[in-house]
Amino acid sequence: MKASLDKFILSFPVLFLKQYPYAWIAVVVLWAWPPNISIIFLAVILIGIASLHWRAAAWVADMRRQYAPGGQPFLVQRVPIPWAEAPRKIILLLAAAGITSWLASELVGLSFLQFFLMIVGFALTYMDGRFFGPQTIYVVTDICIAIYYVPGHLDYRIIVRFKEIGKVQRLERIEKIEETWTVCSRVRKPASGVLLVPRNPYGFSKQLQEILVTPTDVDAFLKLIPSTLTNEL
Repeated sequence: MKASLDKFILSFPVLFLKQYPYAWIAVVVLWAWPPNISIIFLAVILIGIASLHWRAAAWVADMRRQYAPGGQPFLVQRVPIPWAEAPRKIILLLAAAGITSWLASELVGLSFLQFFLMIVGFALTYMDGRFFGPQTIYVVTDICIAIYYVPGHLDYRIIVRFKEIGKVQRLERIEKIEETWTVCSRVRKPASGVLLVPRNPYGFSKQLQEILVTPTDVDAFLKLIPSTLTNEL
């Protein structure tokens, strides 16, 4: 039953689920109406947020069923929100929303506070990846590395089997992000990470050459990868 529910939520594209921020506009515009009207749209927002979290959890569960059904090694690492970067971006948003609300709130028939909250709430939910980084989850099994990456309204579910990898390189210090690297992380400009280099000289695919990931525990991440790929004994 749980497998069916997981497949059910995974069948919905992120683009569809990510429409809930529009309900925030209705919440703010209609808050002077009978309370039950705004509560309905607030419920839509909560369902949308819960659905996205459920979808990520369903992907992890599906990976476990596919690649570790008998209790085989299975590591899950979720890249945390880079809180050091978020405040600056949010402050800029608040400033822009304040200026815009002061200039245009009367033109649309809303109070300053309504227009301000509408802009801020919509931006934080619709463009959450810009403020808090794209949701990123890594799974490592005894045969592959899987990545769940949601940079916007599309999600990328990448599975790279060890036989497709030529080298897994630990990067203690990254001074420059190369053009051929695909960065799958919440961190826009990571200072360190792990680079997956394809065995095929043409890359893992037409879109993916090397893949840069930023595990929260690099030692645990590399422990499940064959030493022939990491050169670690």
